[in-house]
Amino acid sequence: VSKLLPANEPKLDPTTVSPRRGIKPLAEEKALELSRLTNDFLAAEGYPRYEISNSACPAAQCRHNLLYWQGQDYIGIGPAAHGRLHCDDKFYTTTHRCQLEELSAAERAEELLLMGLRLVEGIDKTRFTQECGLNFDDLIDQEAKRNFIAQGLLLDSAENFRLSSSGFYVMNYILSRLCA
Repeated sequence: VSKLLPANEPKLDPTTVSPRRGIKPLAEEKALELSRLTNDFLAAEGYPRYEISNSACPAAQCRHNLLYWQGQDYIGIGPAAHGRLHCDDKFYTTTHRCQLEELSAAERAEELLLMGLRLVEGIDKTRFTQECGLNFDDLIDQEAKRNFIAQGLLLDSAENFRLSSSGFYVMNYILSRLCA
């Protein structure tokens, strides 16, 4: 998986605590190994991964986070908070308590793609089309999709599109190519 990415050491922001205390990031291969061991251990103990950065027993998945990742409604509270609202077959972003901005079909599709791939279950293509009115396969780079499937990083069926367990480790890279 790491062979897909540019070969350079991870960088830390020099103003954060770790560099000031001389703590260096793990080399990419070690970080990947530790992440895999952690995910395997948690799954064996009954806490499988349900999204890119979280594991839980199935009954205790973080319901409020699932709202974001599944593209459901949520309200943001506070000066810089934002939310999403579905009303009359339209989707809106809330950026201020008295302000709604309608999302275009393309904006909604991008949001569903970016958030949906975080989930182990991935993107339900029928629901995707119902919510944004666009065909999922028309929005992504098909050559990139075929390459990632061949490398074992993506899984695609008529109903669902998702990352493989290895694909989670390079999700940002995959998204950058699919959305190019």
